Amino acid sequence: MLQTSLNAISAEHIKLAIYYGVILAVIVVTIIVMGIIRRKTKNELRPEKIKKACVKAKKYAEGILASGEHKGSHALLGATKLANLSKHIANAAWYGFQIVGEKKDIVIEGIANALDATATMLHNEAEDGYVPASAYEGYVNNAIQALDENIAKLDVIIAK
Repeated sequence: MLQTSLNAISAEHIKLAIYYGVILAVIVVTIIVMGIIRRKTKNELRPEKIKKACVKAKKYAEGILASGEHKGSHALLGATKLANLSKHIANAAWYGFQIVGEKKDIVIEGIANALDATATMLHNEAEDGYVPASAYEGYVNNAIQALDENIAKLDVIIAK
């Protein structure tokens, strides 16, 4: 009788130990997977990332000018294209502000502020929904010039 009750208790303990073991394994696997996901998605905030975003915005701006859509009947699309260019430049500025938030770099802060000012200017011009064709090309050229200046500053920072 004592033997059968020990077997019954022992069987229940084994089931409970297996249950807890499975829960522990699930928790450990979840923690490992979360660590891998965090490592893969963690942004490496470096000046190279700002430069890459600036180059992407510059290529977009040059593509706008090369397409010739800013002249004639396609002038109505100007506000939309300026808004998209503003979004690209604001993205580069955002990366800069993220670096400033972590590293308190004054030079990067100046670059981020300049990019943000350019993006804000483009956004304000596009906000009305209509940009005159004569002014459109000037806005895009000013944005390209600002991007070139900031890319040159980033090249100096990256070279250090």
